[in-house]
Amino acid sequence: MLEKKNSYISEWKSFSELRRIQNDISEWGYKKEFINNHCLEEKMKTRWCDMKSGVENFIEPIEVKIQKGELLWRYNEKKSHLKVPKLFETQLGIFNNHNNGEFTSWLDKNDCKTFFVEGNYCDMFDCGEYVYAVSNMMHAAIGRLKVIRIDKSLNIVEMFENNRNDCYGRLKYLGSISDNEGYWLLVSGFREENDDKKSEFMHFTILIQIAKDGTFEIKREWRTSISNANSVVKIGECIYLGNNKMITRLNIITGEMAFFTDKTEKEMAALAKLY
Repeated sequence: MLEKKNSYISEWKSFSELRRIQNDISEWGYKKEFINNHCLEEKMKTRWCDMKSGVENFIEPIEVKIQKGELLWRYNEKKSHLKVPKLFETQLGIFNNHNNGEFTSWLDKNDCKTFFVEGNYCDMFDCGEYVYAVSNMMHAAIGRLKVIRIDKSLNIVEMFENNRNDCYGRLKYLGSISDNEGYWLLVSGFREENDDKKSEFMHFTILIQIAKDGTFEIKREWRTSISNANSVVKIGECIYLGNNKMITRLNIITGEMAFFTDKTEKEMAALAKLY
């Protein structure tokens, strides 16, 4: 179990030390008896809880990285709430980021004198001769995702925007990965589908590839969603995401998803869904 520390960060360990589990436990919480017996409220920070049952979800973010070709992981409380950058340094210079959540937000250069675009920007990167920026406004039931491309003359081309695409509803940005071909973006979400008898939510995950020549393509789509990620890496055909309490592995060819954790049998038995 994690001991009480401010912004607890563990040592890096090998992925081989984790074990595979059947379910996504990132949103699950510990039962009240287990919490009391192990004094968890004194050792860890709470994310949310079910007041009726006493089941409580704690902040236990697992971060992932690749080092010398090996997948490593560690607990890192600093990854529980990722800060939105106030500026982005790119090959086109510095862009100032004014991300104010559900309130008016924008990206600019030189106090809006040479460049201005509205949006809640959370990521920005160079790819080929272009710069790409990702906007993701998450508020209540809204999950608006937009990807724009900026050229050397600071002209903007909107590559994707789910608000104008009937195929997608609420989307959250999970992260980007660079390789020799360009960048991969991973997003996940759901939409509500209705028929004459009932209404249900359809969950899905989308893999987008951005090539160095400026080509933008949705490469894969799966009928499942992925929990919030604090870090994303790619090894071969698999993408690994650091989640709360666990790691998700997604095979981008087959779509197979697997979950891994260091939780003991006793800890797993104490976990339960909140709602």
